[in-house]
Amino acid sequence: MGIRVAVIDDNPHVRWQGRVYPVNAMFHRFLSAVIDAPGPDGSPAIAAMYHCIPVRDVPDEPETLPLDERIQVVATSPFEGIAGFLAHVPTISRANASILRPVIAQSDLAWIKVPASNALLATWLAARTRTPRFAYVAGRAGAVAAAQDRGIVRGTGARVVGAGYDALGALAGLGGRRIVVGRGVVTGGGIVTSPLDLDEIRPSLDAWPHEPGRVRLAWAGRVAKGKGLDTVIRSLAVGPPTLELAVMGDGPARECDARHRQDVWRTDNPVRQTVDPPECQPRGLLSGGRTRLSVPHSATFL
Repeated sequence: MGIRVAVIDDNPHVRWQGRVYPVNAMFHRFLSAVIDAPGPDGSPAIAAMYHCIPVRDVPDEPETLPLDERIQVVATSPFEGIAGFLAHVPTISRANASILRPVIAQSDLAWIKVPASNALLATWLAARTRTPRFAYVAGRAGAVAAAQDRGIVRGTGARVVGAGYDALGALAGLGGRRIVVGRGVVTGGGIVTSPLDLDEIRPSLDAWPHEPGRVRLAWAGRVAKGKGLDTVIRSLAVGPPTLELAVMGDGPARECDARHRQDVWRTDNPVRQTVDPPECQPRGLLSGGRTRLSVPHSATFL
């Protein structure tokens, strides 16, 4: 007989015609793989998976695929990013406390994903109900804020808030296990949230790059604002023109770019610069605010 797991996660989701869809995240795919994992005796290790996530209703069909129906969704109060949460902390926390308390109490394990707005509340509820827990560190909010172009004043504020979120995430790990995604992967003891079979991993090359003077990179993910592709493109734009980038993925930002992008050529570097028209800003992936992002001429969207 398996265990019951409550997963506390802040990734935004939407509900359409009774099904729940992620906005950008792929974490639910990892949860499906965990459900498939057998226990020591070969029987299912997971009896029930409760995914506690912010959910809001939408009138139109989402562009993502719905969650695995084996995952039992527990809808928490939705909010718009960290700023939206901080603006309504008392209201959201009171509502989510009443939602999360019975779920965590009936679970055998609380899986608290950090950094997250509900992490500290979930940690407190797990302690109150004596439910074993662990903190699942999926990144650092401070590092994300530091990589964003917000200007001096807004950037400093974002980094301070990000550091605060990271500190709360550290508190969530006190008294329980703390798992950092990606740590120890090289030595074989780490965890990543992208399920792969060993036969899908290509053996390492004897030399890098494989062809001297030709560096080929690949980016795979959802093509949407906030997923990091704009940072990759910005980095490549200032590199040598021999760099090649293959983008594998789809999403709302790609559709916007495909419909409305205008290509112009810079004379000081052999790259193609892509400029979003007003209707794609600021939601367009390649919108750079005060700066424009340059795409290497060898960048290919697959």
